[in-house]
Amino acid sequence: MRRAWSAVAVGVVALAVGCLMWVGAVFVNLHDGGAGANCASEGPWSPLPLNDVAQGTVTGELTMFPLGRSCTWTDGIGGVATVSGGSWPVTIIIYGLAFGGLALLVVGALRLEDARPTTARAGGVGA
Repeated sequence: MRRAWSAVAVGVVALAVGCLMWVGAVFVNLHDGGAGANCASEGPWSPLPLNDVAQGTVTGELTMFPLGRSCTWTDGIGGVATVSGGSWPVTIIIYGLAFGGLALLVVGALRLEDARPTTARAGGVGA
């Protein structure tokens, strides 16, 4: 029963850390005016020639796989380029912590349920 409680505790901590890291990553990608403004000021940069980009527009959006932002650049004459600024290692760490913590939490809770006496599981009715 002690191992089950340990699994639940580790699961809760890993899930909480993963969720906090996800919120932090989203905040970093969307701060100071959103993804579009950050694409123009912080990158990822356009592969289009600089003089064409100055005449066009940039839009950005949050991406979940990989966690980061995707920037779409259009030049003044119809050229379009999309560049993803996400990071796969960060994505794997954050989602691994969150889903691994959730799995530990569920497994620990199921083991706790199995460790309860039969009369407690049956609603207090003894055989």
